[in-house]
Amino acid sequence: MPAPAEVAVTLTAVGDNLIHAPIYEQALLSDGSYDFAPAYTNIAPYIKGDINILNQETPLGGVELGISSYPCFNSPQELGYNMIDLGFNVVNHATNHVMDAGSKGVINSLDFWAANGIPVLGVYKDGEDPVKIIERNGLKFGLVSFTYGTNGIRVPEGKGINVCHTEDALITEQVLRARANADIVIVNMHWGNEYQMKQNDEQKRLAALVASCNADLLIGHHPHVIQPVEEIVRADGKMMTVAYSLGNFISSQVETETMLGGMLMAEFKGVPGNAYLSQVAFMPLVTHYGDRFKGSKVYAWDDYTEYLASIHGCKNYDSSFSYNYINELINKTIEEKYLVNKAYFLN
Repeated sequence: MPAPAEVAVTLTAVGDNLIHAPIYEQALLSDGSYDFAPAYTNIAPYIKGDINILNQETPLGGVELGISSYPCFNSPQELGYNMIDLGFNVVNHATNHVMDAGSKGVINSLDFWAANGIPVLGVYKDGEDPVKIIERNGLKFGLVSFTYGTNGIRVPEGKGINVCHTEDALITEQVLRARANADIVIVNMHWGNEYQMKQNDEQKRLAALVASCNADLLIGHHPHVIQPVEEIVRADGKMMTVAYSLGNFISSQVETETMLGGMLMAEFKGVPGNAYLSQVAFMPLVTHYGDRFKGSKVYAWDDYTEYLASIHGCKNYDSSFSYNYINELINKTIEEKYLVNKAYFLN
């Protein structure tokens, strides 16, 4: 009997979908509903993996809980529909802001995604399994996620909701269970120091812990800036790739470095029972807005221009912003072997 043919599965992942007031205000329509699609139109062609992971930084508690911005976020559920339309089919909610709209905000978010058939990572209801197993092209993927905290807002008992924290025993148990039940294991971590473009010692320690459980890919977020991509030796001698932070997908922050994010692309190959991470690529993204945060949009770096950089509203708050400086940040932070242009994502 011939050996089964090797299959391929592609993944894309982005960083913090951080919905500040200017972003939801520009999405507000005259009938009181919201349409966020214009902010993401330029990036839509690149979200085409078999698995597309969104780090939804803010809860989708909906208008019934009051739409709000920093420091306690709550976003309209229309945002979720727009993200599904873009192609995102896995959502991470294990973030420091997940409890911002209270337990009801968490429940509304989970109910929204469940009603639309979207697996949620790192946050779950009683009786559900936080280890998500999804199948693509015959390969099984085990996905888990953890956050360092919830901004001091306690996850209440008796409400039927759970948030996975970066506790060593919990991480080990879930990653090993994913490893036992899947061909590929992908871990998300909400960790690190905000605005620091290098991984800290705790990130390195946790990455080593995950590698000791033989995960294949570790995707980081929370610092709001990009951080390096590297390989770590696993317990079994194979390699795990870690992208320490993908930065912001979109935001209304004002520091130059927070305007730079990244889209990770990974390709997996193999057969059931014997699959591996074959390729990893990083495409830089830029959040652009004009004066007073008007017209927020996400661009692939290849689609961004020196002219757009010259009129970026960020320059009103941080004079360091420039096209050349963003380019320097990219090349200083991400190794050349991982950097790809937009054509890579469109093939």
